[in-house]
Amino acid sequence: MPALSGMKDICDYIHRSEATVLEWIRVRGLPATKLGGIWESDSDLIDQWKKEMILSDSNHKKEVVKPKKQ
Repeated sequence: MPALSGMKDICDYIHRSEATVLEWIRVRGLPATKLGGIWESDSDLIDQWKKEMILSDSNHKKEVVKPKKQ
């Protein structure tokens, strides 16, 4: 089921602590929101977000890392 209700469900799904998940929501745009006092998210949205983060990080590293001349 794609719906994740509550911080525990979200943390369990992505295997991270609550502190990390809250930081990722604030800083990195993890797709989750608090509705009626309960954190809600969607596993499909999180999977897509993770793919975008991986691709973004991978593209950044490719631009920064240059082979050493010998």
